[in-house]
Amino acid sequence: MGRIWDVTEADLSNLSNNSILMASNYSNMFRSGVKDVKVALVSENKNNIELLQVFKAYTRNTELEVEVFESIKEAEVWISTRR
Repeated sequence: MGRIWDVTEADLSNLSNNSILMASNYSNMFRSGVKDVKVALVSENKNNIELLQVFKAYTRNTELEVEVFESIKEAEVWISTRR
């Protein structure tokens, strides 16, 4: 199963590292089968991309498989590949 989070239109500039850490911890609280998914984070905004990379780093040792993309098309291709 996979999820695509498109935050291209979002303004993430006020997110602190602590907020990003809390979001990654929250994502990992769910039971297996719910949290062991592929998550594609998408934004065309360079500032958002940097923050999404931080989220990805925080989830490195979890069951989530996270990648960051600059387009929905790239994310869809990645999501469609087997885990």
